[in-house]
Amino acid sequence: MQASGMWSSPFLSKLLGLTSSESTRILQSQSLYASCVHQSNQKTFYKTGKIRRDFKSKHMLLSLHVWMVHKRLIHPSTSDSGKLIQESLFDRLWEDTLSRIRSQGLPELTVNSHLKNVQKYTFSSLMGFDHALTFESEEEKLDELGGELWRKVYMRNEKLPVDHVLRLAKYVMEEKEMVMNLEEGLFERGEIPWAKPPEWRNVLSDDGSVFQDDETEEEFLNRQKDEVRRKMEPP
Repeated sequence: MQASGMWSSPFLSKLLGLTSSESTRILQSQSLYASCVHQSNQKTFYKTGKIRRDFKSKHMLLSLHVWMVHKRLIHPSTSDSGKLIQESLFDRLWEDTLSRIRSQGLPELTVNSHLKNVQKYTFSSLMGFDHALTFESEEEKLDELGGELWRKVYMRNEKLPVDHVLRLAKYVMEEKEMVMNLEEGLFERGEIPWAKPPEWRNVLSDDGSVFQDDETEEEFLNRQKDEVRRKMEPP
């Protein structure tokens, strides 16, 4: 998914004092960010994946995909401009975050304070994802990442079995590897071929039996109401 906009105008870039390389970096970061947004909006994550639709949960799923792209941009094998592009990528994330905070209808004087709070827990979460990759074996990495996802994306939802969370962790490990190995031209254009989210079929309960998602219709409706209420809460 490619991004287009005012930064693609040579006249406007010149008027704003931007060099061609700066304009290119902004365009690349827009394309990469748009790809992360599109993937994190896949309905499967929220339906069978059971990620809540409140501000924080949705923001962390988006930030998780931004993190995967960030790891590619700061890798030594990436071009010298990679670090500058990743800075621009986070600029796009914070610009969008600010817009989403404002859409909550909060008093304007509190918006910057809420943004700082979101930035604080986002960076803390990304450091946790980084830490998960420091373990030696793939099994240890998967387990540690699963724990981080349960805390930071699933918001410690105790109803979900370990297998359910680990399927998201496996998806993240596989997609991060895909992003790291993606052909440079595709990556620079933001054309990231993300895989479909996990299907979460035949999930096992912690006792080894098939997980029975016995949520009743009433419980489902109440959960939806709760998620709507959460949306209205400050980030």
